[in-house]
Amino acid sequence: MKVSSEQVALIAILKWRKLQTLCMSFLVFVLIFLLPTYYNINESDAIQSPESSTQKPPNPIPIFIVSCSTEEKSPQNEGQLNMISQITTMLKTINYFTTRHLTIYLITNKLWVYEEVKKGVEDLEHEGNINVLMQEVWYPEDLADMVNQFKICATAKILVHEMFPTVDAGIVLDTDIVVMDDITNLWNNFHKFDSAQMAALAPVESHYSNVHNFPYYGPVGMGLNAGVILLNMTRMRRMVGGGFTEAIRVVWHKYADKLHLAEQDMLNIIFATSPRYLYELSCTWNYHTWQCRPDGTENPPIGRQKIGLNMCPEAAQTGISLLHGNCAAFSRSGDPLLRSVYSYWKGVDLREKNKTMVYEELRRVVEDIIVRPQYSKTCAAVPGVADIITNRLRQ
Repeated sequence: MKVSSEQVALIAILKWRKLQTLCMSFLVFVLIFLLPTYYNINESDAIQSPESSTQKPPNPIPIFIVSCSTEEKSPQNEGQLNMISQITTMLKTINYFTTRHLTIYLITNKLWVYEEVKKGVEDLEHEGNINVLMQEVWYPEDLADMVNQFKICATAKILVHEMFPTVDAGIVLDTDIVVMDDITNLWNNFHKFDSAQMAALAPVESHYSNVHNFPYYGPVGMGLNAGVILLNMTRMRRMVGGGFTEAIRVVWHKYADKLHLAEQDMLNIIFATSPRYLYELSCTWNYHTWQCRPDGTENPPIGRQKIGLNMCPEAAQTGISLLHGNCAAFSRSGDPLLRSVYSYWKGVDLREKNKTMVYEELRRVVEDIIVRPQYSKTCAAVPGVADIITNRLRQ
């Protein structure tokens, strides 16, 4: 049968429209199913996908440390020496376990704090993994009175998204910390965030068993500890209601006279009210003093804390990744076991030691404390505590 030119043209038009329909269907599929996933994972260059041998070198991990002082530098001031020593020891442990480049933002109100820390990590910076930068502490004018709440500048930890407007995400650490795992493993928790979560903290603070005048996050009596915080700062700035800083304002003006633990209390209130914004961090990444012994400062005593009880079950299986010596645990008056762990990391020369050597040496330090009867009411009383402290070093 002979086909007319009009029929040929009609057939061509129908084929073209069918092709258009297929293309549009594919485009809709991409927009609905693939594009949101892509942007959730790759929200910025800072939070990168896990590395492969074909990718460009990953960006440095941003780590924020707040350390202020009310005093001018004094070479014989023991408090100042301990503060600098804790920061440099923490950075030494972080550097030892990772090959990732790190940008350390030291937020302070005193130039001498920055200069002393730089001096203490000079060798690490020379190796090329760590770069320490100074940021002068800053508060919004209407929140300036937050600066002296709890400890000077402590509340600056929850304002890093304002002080660093071009940084997408970062890790905020207290200064009384030793890290016993690759910090990249902590960073990779960002990849576990859903599309709403903007922060990660560990609900390991049993102090909130005695808090009754404001809401806190977590199981009854257990709130968030702010010694280790992961912040997606882009999402904080975009938070509905004027951004995260506006949430801080509301909490500060409503509860200021009740916030005895400053930024930690504020974070508990915000995430108790809006839990969808929080990713729960494992207790192994914030194993602190009151997870292995009762807090004797609490009145009334906290019933869930008992001598010889480990409050982080996961740590008994895998070991801890980070030890947080809160409440002066690393000082002369602190817990003898945790103090001995810190003292080991402070004094050890890591340049010619592999992880096996470090594991064996630290294990001996811990076991020496455990066998002493005078420490039977400390963290040394926890069954298997040597494994809790050291097992991560064997992996």
